[in-house]
Amino acid sequence: MGPARGREWHARGARPMADLAQWREYLETQPGLGVPSLYYADLLESGERLTADDSEAIRRTWANWRASGRHAG
Repeated sequence: MGPARGREWHARGARPMADLAQWREYLETQPGLGVPSLYYADLLESGERLTADDSEAIRRTWANWRASGRHAG
C-alpha cells in the first residue's frame, strides 16, 4: 500500500468503518502511520463482529511493527 493511501487513512482518523473488509485494510496501513488504532476491539458500527483471526491479525501486525525497530523507544 502506497504513502497516499496511508495519508488517506490518517486523515480519516477514527471515523466509523463501513465493514470488516475496510477495517482489515485499515489494519494493514496502521504500522505505516505508527499508531495503533484499537477503537474496534470486537464490533463495528455495521454490527459485524471481529473474529479470532482478526484479533490474531492485530497481535501479529503490531508484533511485526515492534520487531522492525521502526518505533521510537
